Amino acid sequence: MSAGLDNLVRLHEADIKQAARVLTESFQQYPLLVQKYPDESQRNKASYYFFLVIVGYGIRWGEVYATSPRMEGVAVWYRSEHFPMRFRKILLSV
Repeated sequence: MSAGLDNLVRLHEADIKQAARVLTESFQQYPLLVQKYPDESQRNKASYYFFLVIVGYGIRWGEVYATSPRMEGVAVWYRSEHFPMRFRKILLSV
C-alpha cells in the first residue's frame, strides 16, 4: 500500500523536534545504536540529539518530508552541494 508522493508534507523549522522524535523511535533498535548505547534511555537521548542535527541540517540545506501531518515516517534529503556535512553549516542549522 503506497500513499504516493503527492501526499508528502514538507517539514519546516517548527517541525524539527517532532521529526527527531519520530526518527528516534524508528531507529531505537538499530543494531549499531544498540551496540554503541546498550542502555535504552542513553540510546534514546543520544539518538534524539543526533536526529535533531540531521533534521535541522536537512531543513536548512536540503529537504525534509513526512508521510502526513501526523509524521508516521520522515525522510531527509541533502542537496549535493551541501554534502558532506560541514561543521560550520551544522552549527548554523541547530
